[in-house]
Amino acid sequence: MSATGTLLGGRVDGHRPATALELFFDLCFVVAVAQVAAVLHGDPTVEGAATAAGLFVGIWWAWMAVTWHAAAGDRDDAAYRVGILTAMLAVLAVAVGVPDAAAGDATLYALAAGALRVPLVALWLALRRRATSPGLHAFTGRYAAGSAWGAVLWAGSALADGTLQHLLWALALAGEIAAPYLAAAVADRAFYHPGHIVERYGLFTIIVLGESILAVVVGLDAVDLGVEAAAAAVLGFAGAAALWWLYFDHAGAGGLGRSRQAGFLWGYGHLAIWSGVAAFGVGVHLAIEQAGATGALVAAAPGPAGPGAGELPLQPLFLGPALALAALAAIAASSRIAGAERSVRVRAAGAVVLGAGGLAASAFAPVVATAAVVAVLAAVVVTERLARPAGAGG
Repeated sequence: MSATGTLLGGRVDGHRPATALELFFDLCFVVAVAQVAAVLHGDPTVEGAATAAGLFVGIWWAWMAVTWHAAAGDRDDAAYRVGILTAMLAVLAVAVGVPDAAAGDATLYALAAGALRVPLVALWLALRRRATSPGLHAFTGRYAAGSAWGAVLWAGSALADGTLQHLLWALALAGEIAAPYLAAAVADRAFYHPGHIVERYGLFTIIVLGESILAVVVGLDAVDLGVEAAAAAVLGFAGAAALWWLYFDHAGAGGLGRSRQAGFLWGYGHLAIWSGVAAFGVGVHLAIEQAGATGALVAAAPGPAGPGAGELPLQPLFLGPALALAALAAIAASSRIAGAERSVRVRAAGAVVLGAGGLAASAFAPVVATAAVVAVLAAVVVTERLARPAGAGG
């Protein structure tokens, strides 16, 4: 890697692999994603799902912002390392603030989110000083402005609460999410390595899938190990394996690099993929707990008093993969790769079936529900596997 901050662009020979610092940075997000998953697990209701989703969006964008900066600025000097390490510390503070934010006190979460953007502003401005063309100058400047906008609004939101605080978060994210599109509009070439981006997104997918594996272990640890709980755990692992297989065997680069619109759909569409996979992990955890508590293999057992209004006892198990499949279908549709039409239909059909199952989730016993989800995911994987060679993009 260059120590001068040379921007990537044009034809890049060879593969630009993830660095040790990027992998270290990802490690912080293991903690952050786990914290958000715990919010949904502790409150598996419509309101709890909305809270977890809102907190996850802020964490998702933090990862996106740092990842795309690293993809645009190929550098590994001391200043860059200090900047990324500082951002990592802020990510951990965000993770610590997640439980309080879910409970209504988002002071730490907001301050840490604002602090996380500060080193990003400095890093983008450092690249801007090295700009060798008007396009580069405008490109880096708009990214820096987006991060600065976010830093001010996130930190300022710590002084507010309730609706006003959430409005400030929405405005901060809107400006930050728009910045890459505005920057790309003035760039005179692409400033990222497509292969590197695909690898980085794949690594974050592994992080989120890891939550599903962790859910199996934590879920079993919370109940007396019996046939029902063990069956739910094995099926939960099988579901995570199917999601892994589907993503890494068939997702590929999709429309990344094909057009600006397809590239942004590919990049931003992963929010739905990761949210869905994380929700599935929570669903597996809930299914194991319920199977262990009720000992019911075939009879629906939502609880002594039945599910309350708005409760989602097993809905994340169905709706999480449904959301992920819908996003993968949209990405495949935007890719315009030969044969992608079949993938779109298969993924969309799987999303519809799982969505319908989510509406009736309370009628299923936990083991039956988990088996049904795994069956749908396996059917999608097998159908795509038979339809085209493994590893084809889409």
